[in-house]
Amino acid sequence: MTRRHPGKEAGVVVDFVHPATRHDDPVVTLHSLLDRDVYRGGAIVVGPVRRGRGRRVRVERRVLPVTPGEERRHEVFERELWRIGVENLDYGEQHMWAALAGARVAPSGWRRARAMLQFDRSGELKRRFLLTVVERNDHAPLRIRALQEIAALKDPEAFDLAVDMIEPWSKDQRREGAKVCLQALADKRIGGRDQATGWIWRLADYTRELHEQYAVQRWPETKRLLGLLVNSSGAAHARNARKLVQAIREQDRRLQVAILASAVAHTPEAEEVLRGARTRLARKPGSCSRELLRNFPKGKGRRKRSRRRRSGAAGAAGANRQRVERKNGDQSDEPKSDERSSSEDTGSTEDQAA
Repeated sequence: MTRRHPGKEAGVVVDFVHPATRHDDPVVTLHSLLDRDVYRGGAIVVGPVRRGRGRRVRVERRVLPVTPGEERRHEVFERELWRIGVENLDYGEQHMWAALAGARVAPSGWRRARAMLQFDRSGELKRRFLLTVVERNDHAPLRIRALQEIAALKDPEAFDLAVDMIEPWSKDQRREGAKVCLQALADKRIGGRDQATGWIWRLADYTRELHEQYAVQRWPETKRLLGLLVNSSGAAHARNARKLVQAIREQDRRLQVAILASAVAHTPEAEEVLRGARTRLARKPGSCSRELLRNFPKGKGRRKRSRRRRSGAAGAAGANRQRVERKNGDQSDEPKSDERSSSEDTGSTEDQAA
């Protein structure tokens, strides 16, 4: 380095160190001499210089924090979150970036955030990113999308954490999240059968009102049996639980699943009775999930499309009807003109005869 003026340097720097080398490393780098916070490959760090005829150096899009101070590194993460080269960070900072990105990603930046984690072969960073989206992100559509991708991973541990994170959501969002998880359990196998059974009944408990509403409409006796179970205590509570389980054995599978999803136990004895009945019904977790999904209201998007199609078909039918009427009118007008011409011809012949 040759210093000719204060604050201005000129010379050649040959740098063979890793791009993420910090300033406290024994190797002296240009960025450490200038006390820069970030490194960007091919960028000018000393200010604008005169361009020569030579080949231009390609400037990389990603930056890397190189300052050793923790506070300054955190400021770089806050400021340059979507420009950081995650693949060159330390393992701990990669997880920190995944958590921070999951909390702050917006719907417009979802594809960019997923693309920045393509290098992750183990899948740990992707899992951390998706779980943080489910837990801390403010955008409800992104939380549902992250749930779908977690289910696609078929990771029992991540799916269990996601099911726990659904509980504090609002009523509508919790219902939507439970529907996504139940659909995943119905379509694919995640974890063991005992794990899947536990998830199914936890998700059913999140949406108890839906299943109770269906059960009461389908079988009015449900309301009385559930009322006896809720309003009893002690030995009577367990006895009413056994009565409930005994009474629903004569019903079909869908109604049994809905009633057991609506039942709430207050004592260990009653809980054991309900757990045994639920375990017997959930021997095939996928089938049990499908029975619960049938109690969810259908989406409104299809209805809107069908209405549009109906209105479009009605409009087309009306236009066709108008065309037919016009054609019929034209055809009815043609004979009149013929009649006029014939009457004129007869009149002329009569004049000639006279």
